[in-house]
Amino acid sequence: EDPRSRQLQKLADFDKFSVQAAAVECYYKPYLARQQRQLAELRRDEALELPRDLDYNTVGSLSLEEQEKLMALRPMSLAHAGRIPGVTPAALFALLRH
Repeated sequence: EDPRSRQLQKLADFDKFSVQAAAVECYYKPYLARQQRQLAELRRDEALELPRDLDYNTVGSLSLEEQEKLMALRPMSLAHAGRIPGVTPAALFALLRH
């Protein structure tokens, strides 16, 4: 028997859910890896002080809600900004990059 046909038979034996789960994992793997790198970078830079006069309207990728909360509370550091409800990790990364 051809080894390839044995491999195909093994694949056919997997249930549909497992095959779909593996496909989803493969699809999202690069995105999850990028997010892990960004989180590691944020953890390293939590102590970064934010300027008191920072115009949050000029920081790209912030939602209107995030801009309003950051302007109202004027966090002193990236860590402080991260504790504000509604401020996402993506927003923290945008602040870090600004």
